[in-house]
Order: sequence, then C-alpha cells, then structure tokens
Amino acid sequence: MILLAVAGCGDRQSADAMFQNYLYRLGNVTKINEPEPPSLDSLPLFPKKREILLSTENFRVGLLDFLDLKECNLIQEVGQRNSGLGRVQTTSSRLLYEIIFYRKIRFCSASLDQKKELSPTFGKKITAILDHKTQILPISYWNATIAGPEFRIFASTHTKAPKRDEKIDTVAIENALNYLSAIGHRLKSIQNPPNTDQIEQHLKYLQRDKALGKLLQGLHLSEYYLGRATQILERAASRNKICPFRKKTRQGKFLWNVFMQFYICEVQAYLTTIHQPSRTIIFAADRLIRSQSVPRPRIFDDFYQALLNPNRANSLWQRYNTQLGAHTAAWQTLLQQCQLMPKLNNRYNATSPEELPN
Repeated sequence: MILLAVAGCGDRQSADAMFQNYLYRLGNVTKINEPEPPSLDSLPLFPKKREILLSTENFRVGLLDFLDLKECNLIQEVGQRNSGLGRVQTTSSRLLYEIIFYRKIRFCSASLDQKKELSPTFGKKITAILDHKTQILPISYWNATIAGPEFRIFASTHTKAPKRDEKIDTVAIENALNYLSAIGHRLKSIQNPPNTDQIEQHLKYLQRDKALGKLLQGLHLSEYYLGRATQILERAASRNKICPFRKKTRQGKFLWNVFMQFYICEVQAYLTTIHQPSRTIIFAADRLIRSQSVPRPRIFDDFYQALLNPNRANSLWQRYNTQLGAHTAAWQTLLQQCQLMPKLNNRYNATSPEELPN
C-alpha cells in the first residue's frame, strides 16, 4: 500500500458511492467496459444469544450446607445468588460473583487441613463445590465477554461500513479488549487474581457503537471494489494502449489525474482510515477470543474463522490485504508503462511526474 499524504482530499460521500465513482472514472480513462460484476455478498451475522450462551447449571446448596458455608465466609455470596435479584443477574454480574466465590472456596479448601474440628463430610462438600465452580468459572467468563450483550453489539455486522469522515476510537476499544483478555488469562489465579474493578465500564464502552461490525463491513466493501478495479487496471495494462511504446501521452495524463484525484485522494485516504483501526481491533478481539478456555460453539467458530481470525488464510482480513496488494501492483504496472510512477519527497507526499504532455 502506497501511503501518500495529499492535501485537500475528501468529501462527505458514502464509501460505497466513492468506490462506484472510482470504478466509473477508471472505466472512462482506460476505455475498459467492465463485465457484469458479481453482487456484493452479505457478511455473516453475529450469532444470536441463544446460539452461543453456554449453560451454567446451578449447584444446589441445602440449608444445612448453607449454614456450614459460614466457615468459608460465603454466606453472603450464596444469599445474594439465591435472592430474587441474584437469579436475574447480568452475565457480567454473574462473572464477578463467580470470581469472588471461586477465590473464597479455594482459600477455604486450602485451609481445611488446619481446621481439625471440621468434619470430613464438610470437607467433601467443599471439594465438590470447588470442582463445580472450577468448571463454571470459564463458562461465566465466556458468557460475560463473547456471548454478552456488549460484545454482540460491538461485533454486529448488521450495520454499514464507516463513513469517509468517521473516526473510530481505536485506543479506547483496544484497551477495553485487552482488559477483558487479561481477566481470562488470570481467571483462576489466586496469587495474581484478575482486576475486575472496571469490567462494567469496559464492557459498556464496547456497546457504544458497532465499531467492529462497521470495520468488518468496511473491509468487505473495500475488498469487493478493489477486486473489480484491479481487473480494469490489469486489462488496461495487458492492452497497453494508453501509453504504447512506454512513452508519455495525453491519455496518460488523464490516467495520472484519476490516480491522484480518485485513488490517492479518495479511495486510499479511506483505506488508510479503516486499515490500522481494523488491524488493531481485529487482533485485539482475536486475543480476547483466544483467552477463552471453553470450546467455542460451532456457529460462533464459523463466524470467527470467516471474519475475526486474522491469521486464517481465507479470512476477511487476509482477503482484503490480498486485494489491496494486487491493486497496488496493478497501478504500478500501468503507471510504469506511461513513465508516470510518482516520486516521493522527504515528507512522503506525492509529486507529479515531470514533463507531462499538455
């Protein structure tokens, strides 16, 4: 990707209108009639809540066991969970509850040997509860992060690509995703427990906008139009009619104008606004997904492999980058035929090729 800063670029057109205008300009200057293009497929939708929310079967605690739990300082937690409000906890509140309960039951289990007055029966009960909570904790983490309402909104593809002048708060989103990932890596740590003080704040930040979904749509739209534009450029280069004999021509000047005004100034400017945010946020989302320790539901894994796995060969991120590289190469080939490859000054700004024909 040639990164060129050009002053005075841009307008408020939608990305789709910008790309369509770009194709029109390319067709005009190259005299290439584009064949009937394939339609732009819709991106897969993020799975529904019922399709990815994992079950956390409740561990029933009888009254006598409940009273015995005072030895582990867990009466308050069990009471809150069994209350009316506790039964309708949000997924994030349930995660916080499970983290606190798990830490306390771990401490209690570790100290049982020092309390000779406690019966072996009670010790077995504590072990059974600990085993259950060990299984429940990663499920609660999944439900609060990936299957939670905040991430479902954040990654929803039921949205449009970013507008040309739209800004994505990449730093804040990356911080939120990294914060949530860190919880997963330290979920069962006793010596270095996860910091959960700001979990609600970071989750709510994700649902402020469908940022990830918008960027996925932006990559999808760009991949589609870049592929079509590349075919026009490659056909023009193979015909070699714009600048025959590798000499500058008047038609070559028109080609240069399209390159600067509609590719560099508009299309590439848009790609620059979505490329780095997409890379940052997709890789951060991937880290959060990989921090999970439960098997991913099949329907979510299909979505992940297609759109959110940046390392998969045929993922959206890889396909977009492939089309971007092919498009850059196609422009280079055609401009070289006309002796029009742009020069770069020390500020990486494009400068017009010298001695263009009038």
